[in-house]
Amino acid sequence: MDEHLQWLWNQVEPHAEAFRCFIEHAKWADVNIGCLSESAFPILSASATSLRLLRELDLGLSFNFTLV
Repeated sequence: MDEHLQWLWNQVEPHAEAFRCFIEHAKWADVNIGCLSESAFPILSASATSLRLLRELDLGLSFNFTLV
């Protein structure tokens, strides 16, 4: 998960001000993480460092787990 969130921040960071403007005018905004899992109770973890995207853009985090 850390690698994915870091990759996403690397793409967003150069355009962070534009994202902040979009978010400011949106009704809501968050980062959605989807997971396909064979476990009925999957566990995702992310380090505090990789959550920089959420802190910098003041975003929430939502999860979508699908049991396969």
